[in-house]
Amino acid sequence: MIPRIVGRPAAPRPLNVFPLRATSPRRGGPARSFVRSVGFQVGQAKPDKVFILTDDLPFVEALLEEVGPVPLMVATSSERVERAMSRRGVPTERLSKPAAGGFQVLEQASSLLAKAFASGLLDPHERVLAVVFSALHATFLFNVDDMGLVNLRREVEGAVPPEL
Repeated sequence: MIPRIVGRPAAPRPLNVFPLRATSPRRGGPARSFVRSVGFQVGQAKPDKVFILTDDLPFVEALLEEVGPVPLMVATSSERVERAMSRRGVPTERLSKPAAGGFQVLEQASSLLAKAFASGLLDPHERVLAVVFSALHATFLFNVDDMGLVNLRREVEGAVPPEL
């Protein structure tokens, strides 16, 4: 016997174009999957530090649990994220505006890492897992030794302040 459907069928649900924005990293779904994949990458790549570029506090808090004892650095334009991270002793760079859209955010993340090295937050020979959680969701491994600034810093050490 074939069941008879009474009434109108339910309207199809619209597809969520950006599912990572729709789901909290703590509740599950695509955002949680991204957090777990970052945790897996931390376990596999064994970086010295993790750098996060985001304005999403629940994402950062979920990532704190996932990366364990690996030191974090955060760049954000959100005052709320900055306050929360400073209370935990996490070095935080406050950006004047939200992260760039599209692939430009990857260049912005690389520039922020170069600035972190120049200011002494990163040492030569360190490997940093960069995590971007904005309009674009991405990770990349940043090797400080690949920067031309490493050699320049060694040459001018003691003669010029590192911030210059």
